[in-house]
Amino acid sequence: MSASRQKQFRRSIRHGVAFYLIVSIFTLLGASSRADDLIFWDFTINNVPVHFIFDSGADSSVLFRSTAERLGIKVIPAAPVALPPGSVHLDNTAPLILTLGGSSIKTTMYVVDAPPHLLQGIDGILSLDSIHSSVGSALLIDLDKHIFTSISLPADIGRWSKWKMVPNMHVLMFECGDGEKIGIDTGATGGVYLSPKKWETWRAQRNGQPANIDDYVSMDGKLYVSEEMRARKLTIGDFTLSDVPVRVGNSPTMARSYKGFDAIIGSYALYQMKVIIDRQNNTIYTLPNAGTPPPYDYNRLGAVFVPHDLVKSDDLMAHVVTGSPAYQAGIRDNDVLEKIDDLDVTKWKTDPTVLPLNRFWIKPAGTSLHLFLRRDDHPYDVQVTLKDLTPVD
Repeated sequence: MSASRQKQFRRSIRHGVAFYLIVSIFTLLGASSRADDLIFWDFTINNVPVHFIFDSGADSSVLFRSTAERLGIKVIPAAPVALPPGSVHLDNTAPLILTLGGSSIKTTMYVVDAPPHLLQGIDGILSLDSIHSSVGSALLIDLDKHIFTSISLPADIGRWSKWKMVPNMHVLMFECGDGEKIGIDTGATGGVYLSPKKWETWRAQRNGQPANIDDYVSMDGKLYVSEEMRARKLTIGDFTLSDVPVRVGNSPTMARSYKGFDAIIGSYALYQMKVIIDRQNNTIYTLPNAGTPPPYDYNRLGAVFVPHDLVKSDDLMAHVVTGSPAYQAGIRDNDVLEKIDDLDVTKWKTDPTVLPLNRFWIKPAGTSLHLFLRRDDHPYDVQVTLKDLTPVD
């Protein structure tokens, strides 16, 4: 690796304010992350193989604390400083040897605890900067065929749509149409996240049409519940997707990482296209995939049950979409969930078999669930039949 590339790599690991990092979102109680919806990159640290998630929404790479302990890497604690919303304290490793794409460098990495309920066997998060600092060629993402690799531009590149990358960004974002900015976040397993302003307009045009709900937690530990709709067709500028889940991207993490974004594409939406990242020429190419994406795990209940506070609260409180199967069964906001069939969910903090709850909500349409709840200390139970979410125009 050249001296200039080594400096660029060190900047990618150390850039920004010391001891904090903005990374993309991870699902909390829904835990809808499937291995097929994530992109992995295997390399070595101190000659030991590691298994990282490639997250194009992360502005630096991080090593999970459990991996640092397994590899015997010394961790240097972060200095206590006040952090802006959407940020977390990050410790640092002692110097280590990272080998990626055939190049090795002595560097350090940030260290953070793994997010709750992340897939097992993940050692950390790999950022776009880290890959491009070590792999000089273009990168191909084809989630439909589970391909993520470095390539030369193909001979038929003229068939691909060409987009200008937004410059001076540590995350992946391109411009389309009249300057609309679209981010690509491979660490977010959903469909499309619209900016709050875009969502407000788009949602108002579909008032009264079928909607759903989901929950997630950002890396700063804040819990978010957001409405989700199934769009038959979604157009942003001159960029179009079909039959895709859409929600608001309202976390501080997204706002800080993707400054000025109009929309962010999650990994599920990436099934619809091949993507080539040619960062050397500040260009992104896309080509529609001919295959049919796998079914999306929509919440067919129309409700989520989450604590008011992840640490201090024990009750799983209902957030219900009006008109949904949960609403029609009589469940209302702030009702407390106690059992699903024979499963006691009040032990969600101590019993590892309770979470994720969304394994119940994503069961096939027609599935009947017996839910036991409490409203103002009065217990009640309902039978709920799950229903598919109807696409909106």
